[in-house]
Amino acid sequence: DVFVFEQTGVVEGKIQGHLKATGIRPKFVEKFEVMGINLPPGLFGYSY
Repeated sequence: DVFVFEQTGVVEGKIQGHLKATGIRPKFVEKFEVMGINLPPGLFGYSY
């Protein structure tokens, strides 16, 4: 998984939380870079 959902609680029956990067760099990032598409370094929880 690239992102996981981290639950922080339940308010009025609604689950609260956020997506958290796992640090895994997807293989498509290199293909994007070749095409001139640069993603923010910290997007996936890494900085190269």
